[in-house]
Amino acid sequence: MSDNVELEILKNDTVSINEDVLVRIYTSEKNWKIVKAYFDCNISFDQEKVDESKESIEGCQKELFVLNDTILIQFNPTKTGLNNFGEIKALVKNTENEFKILKSDFSYFVSKKID
Repeated sequence: MSDNVELEILKNDTVSINEDVLVRIYTSEKNWKIVKAYFDCNISFDQEKVDESKESIEGCQKELFVLNDTILIQFNPTKTGLNNFGEIKALVKNTENEFKILKSDFSYFVSKKID
């Protein structure tokens, strides 16, 4: 089984201002499933710790929505130009009940709405 699991991000590179955007994030390996996902964690890499009984990352409070092993992020951009969502931390679990913390972020360009 591969240990080289990463987060894959499905999104549009350019979106229009004031239009709903849906971003989907999933794992690159089918044997690893996303359990929970967070943003804006106030912990550093060396402090990260998995609470296996709660299936969570200790110190992370702001959860992202996870449905069927996919993180779903929906938003409505209000600022044009290049934007960055910021770091996402995903807790993933494999078929042997081992846990990993994966990190990613994404950028997107917001253009003015064209009528």
